[in-house]
Amino acid sequence: MREIRHDNLCEFVGACTDPVCIVMAYCQRGSLKDVLYDENLALDDLFLASLIGDCVKGMYYIHYNSSLKSHGNLKPSNCLIDSRFVLKITDYGLHEFKRKNESSTHRIQEQNYERMLWTAPELLRMDRPPPGGTPSGDVYSFGFILFEIYGRCGPFGDTTMSSKDIITQLRIGSTFMPFRPSLHCLDHNTPEYVISLILDAWKENPQQRPDFIAITSRLKPMQKGMKSNFVDNILALLQRHANNLESLVSERTLQLQEEKKKTELLLYEILPRPVAEHLIKHERVEAEQFESVTIFFSDIVGFTALSAESTPLEVVALLNDLYTLFDSLLEHYDAYKVETIGDSYMVCSGLPVTNGNRHAGVIASMSLQLLDSTNSFRIRHRPEKQLLLRIGIHSGPVVAGVVGLKMPRYCLFGDTVNTASRFESTGEAQKIHCSPQCKEILDELGGYVVEPRGMVYMKGKGEQLTYWLTDEDERQKQQRQLPHFNSMSELNRASPILSKWGSQVPGPRRRVSTVARWNVPGSRSPSPANSKRKLDVPDGHIPNGVINEEHPGFSVKGSLPSLLTASGRDLRSQYTSFERTNGDVHIPLVDSRKYLATNYSRRGSEVQIMPAVSSAPNAILCV
Repeated sequence: MREIRHDNLCEFVGACTDPVCIVMAYCQRGSLKDVLYDENLALDDLFLASLIGDCVKGMYYIHYNSSLKSHGNLKPSNCLIDSRFVLKITDYGLHEFKRKNESSTHRIQEQNYERMLWTAPELLRMDRPPPGGTPSGDVYSFGFILFEIYGRCGPFGDTTMSSKDIITQLRIGSTFMPFRPSLHCLDHNTPEYVISLILDAWKENPQQRPDFIAITSRLKPMQKGMKSNFVDNILALLQRHANNLESLVSERTLQLQEEKKKTELLLYEILPRPVAEHLIKHERVEAEQFESVTIFFSDIVGFTALSAESTPLEVVALLNDLYTLFDSLLEHYDAYKVETIGDSYMVCSGLPVTNGNRHAGVIASMSLQLLDSTNSFRIRHRPEKQLLLRIGIHSGPVVAGVVGLKMPRYCLFGDTVNTASRFESTGEAQKIHCSPQCKEILDELGGYVVEPRGMVYMKGKGEQLTYWLTDEDERQKQQRQLPHFNSMSELNRASPILSKWGSQVPGPRRRVSTVARWNVPGSRSPSPANSKRKLDVPDGHIPNGVINEEHPGFSVKGSLPSLLTASGRDLRSQYTSFERTNGDVHIPLVDSRKYLATNYSRRGSEVQIMPAVSSAPNAILCV
């Protein structure tokens, strides 16, 4: 054994008898079976030709240039691949070990039929097959290696038969139509001479099978295109493998990024985005106190009785339908859904990113819309029953933080949470119960219709004067629906097309500062000499600067708003003239969603301003 040396045979180093251990050269890239079962590894014609050629050379040496004369156990798991992608055959020889354990090995084979799938039928029918096999049996096994290389679907393809049933069929045998794998598993590009060789190697009569001399001759067309220099072939194989690995790494990196994105989106659904971003970066999220937030609680009136009359699946379907509706409406508000417990739905505005005193208005507007949405909501298993909602809202300070490691939750703590829950529980069906603290902020914001309810006793609070939130002014509501920005960076993130120096301010006649009104924190707005000058803005117009040579420091370019794209490129096309009166330029808001002050050009006494794209959103800058 130690004298057998060939480039395509795995080198035998040594062995010991008790216990039986064999030491052979190590092949870093595993076995041919590992390569064939790796779906991500692309095997081109050159790669296949190299592997098959190496196997043929190794078997040729065993059959004609060694004392072994046959292998006896040829299969993909016994064909190893080294670091240079050279195939080396292993498990050859060692007949003394096999003969010593002949009886026990035979019993193991009987129990492990899968190991016998590559064995020739005539050997399966023997009570004591030769340990070293036969040359014709090796050819039969080589036929299966060709089949697996081009089919990559196992020794018997996609058959549903068990290994035991397959071995039973092979032992029965048939000279007319012997049992063999179906060739439809082969790749459609498999050469005809390879298919022909596979069929000949599988012949039932061992004498009709080709030997490895004939096999070498019949596979010569496969070597076409391969270089005669061994090193060049190896380098070509390594280059192809490197290219395949690069494409595989790129594909896996893209998959990883997609999965990471899905995970982050799921985390953003569970936790507020700023909190989730800290956790993704493995940063500690400290508990934080918020001086003023507004909390919303709602529940279903008569839910306990309804649950008693419904099956668990019907209750789950009801809550899922209702909360899906609420979640879809909640997306349009600056609010965070804290949790749902049974039929209780809890929302908060003003954290983790503060929004001034707008949190009360956000929760109030959201409450009115959620209440209105229940009028058209239908319970699937009780369509005749109208769902009734009870809502309570309250404003005050809270402490918020992430609790837990396995399933982290962003929780709110403080008396404000308990009080908001009390306002919900002491409310009435289809009404919004509002606390005095929340009502005070709503009065500051304006536009909300709040009616006194009277004195209500609350556990732990005593008698309190409470209110019903009934409606909101439609015009004020439309104003609030416009996005608000506190800084230029917020404005730039919100849209690729927004006013850099100014914005729409639709509304009644008012006196505003011609330029200073447009200053945004963080911007470099010019400061003309008459920035303190006032002018009347007609209803449905916006001030767009002053053009008057009598006021030093003013110019069209220096005072008019400019709308830039995210890349900084000016939008210049389709100029439209707008009204110019007494040196003051106003833009008529014929369609507030269509026209935005964008670019300008002075032509004599006219000011040319381009209408923005129709999809440009409205905006009000909060100064």
